[in-house]
Amino acid sequence: MVILRSGRILKTGCSSSSSSSVASISPKQVSHFKLPKKPGWTTVKKRADDPSMPYITEALKSYNQNSGKRYKLVDPGSLTTVILANYFLYHIDFEAKNTDAPHASTEMFFAELTSPSAWQVLSVRLCVSLGPVNSISGDIDKLNGCYYCRRLNNVHHPKAGGFVRGGDTFYKTVEDICGIKLNAEEKHLPMLKEVSQNFECNKESVIGEQVDDATPYSTEAITFFNRQPHRSYELMEPGFFTRVVLPTCSLIHVNFTAKETDVDVARELFFAELTSTGEVLSCNFCVRLHPRDSALGDETGDKTNGCYYCREYNNVLHPKRGGFVRGGDSLYKTFP
Repeated sequence: MVILRSGRILKTGCSSSSSSSVASISPKQVSHFKLPKKPGWTTVKKRADDPSMPYITEALKSYNQNSGKRYKLVDPGSLTTVILANYFLYHIDFEAKNTDAPHASTEMFFAELTSPSAWQVLSVRLCVSLGPVNSISGDIDKLNGCYYCRRLNNVHHPKAGGFVRGGDTFYKTVEDICGIKLNAEEKHLPMLKEVSQNFECNKESVIGEQVDDATPYSTEAITFFNRQPHRSYELMEPGFFTRVVLPTCSLIHVNFTAKETDVDVARELFFAELTSTGEVLSCNFCVRLHPRDSALGDETGDKTNGCYYCREYNNVLHPKRGGFVRGGDSLYKTFP
């Protein structure tokens, strides 16, 4: 059973938080509601009352001990709490400054903590600086593939990974498609990435000296889809794609639209995952995207659903129920 709770400490001086209802492991069943604000909370005079303080205090203490430096909290940030079967998992970000360097910039930190029960025996698994606050980009995706925090997209996660990402049962690994055991570097290192820029039929994307579009991928995918009984769809419009060259093959994620043949119905949006070895294309996963997989992605605008390969472009809409190769596996821990 999984329960998600998230909170945000506002920089205006007031505190607000949100919580979620009990949900099964399926992410689509997680919901959130806002708790009433507690008047009088500030980040200066009543910082001890801030709900994120136990986690920040423990995280900074651990970081200072391990680094030999002295950082002091400047501003609390966002917190997500996940209730797993036997543990509580916390992801939090906050701002702190090195007191040994008077002119040092304020830095953004990320920390991951666990506890066997709420508010008891906190253990810091990871606490890292993400760099100066003014260098932290306002990208759509702050999560770097975190399954637990993606509903609110409020906690900044390190691009270098190292945290528990979660949701692993919903995704395939690189080994699944390569059929071999890869080392840590091979798992997440794309040697070449190509991406389309337009959702229009025969619109070409120029990558280096190569010219390509999504037509061959979309055609192969709808052919694969039609092999199932009672399915007859025709391709309407090739769409966005991302292609990554892996150690033994190329991996392609693509969107396209299609409709049932000889039936006056609206076209539907599809997602497909293909591989290619040399000139041979193979599709093993192609699904219609349901209304809940809206063209705008989730509430934060993230279309990738944690896909490591597509997140830089955020142009291919991925199914929320997973089933595709998400990538970046060596950057993340499993729990526990």
